[in-house]
Amino acid sequence: MANPYELEIPNYTSIEYTEARAMFMADGKSNTKVALILANVWRFNNAHACQLWDRQQEDWEEARQAENAHLALLKEQEKAARDEEEELARRKECKKYKNKYAPILNTPLSDAPILTPCRYADTKIRSGDYCPLFYYTNKGHRNNLSFHDLDNGTLALIHSESGDVVLQATAEAKAKHCMPDKDLS
Repeated sequence: MANPYELEIPNYTSIEYTEARAMFMADGKSNTKVALILANVWRFNNAHACQLWDRQQEDWEEARQAENAHLALLKEQEKAARDEEEELARRKECKKYKNKYAPILNTPLSDAPILTPCRYADTKIRSGDYCPLFYYTNKGHRNNLSFHDLDNGTLALIHSESGDVVLQATAEAKAKHCMPDKDLS
């Protein structure tokens, strides 16, 4: 159906409409009066067609709005489902890799130096032998700055009781400064 608002009134005085004019001229009316009657009939029919057109456009607009609302609802549901799947996948990954997703606390780094056990203790542990716990304590680190080798000829830097650092044979220092596990606090 064409838009009735865009239609123009026909020229009922032209030759094309002689038959239509002839139907109304039977009562003895002139051509101009008959053309005016035909124009009024056309306007009445066009007004009715405009009303129908308006109703049809309103119905189409309502249908479009309903369709758009339905599509928006579907998109929202799809987004919610996708978000839920992503959240579930993220939770599974967090559960699987707990260390990777562990929270990082906003604390300052320690100024204390990181101390590693002396070579003697490290060698004992790597070989699977017993090593006293003393070598892994702060006091053990203080007393045993370095036990590089277990040879009697090797010297190590050791803190003495007076607080001075002295050179001493490694084997002698190990035996002298080692505290039994039972005496550790």
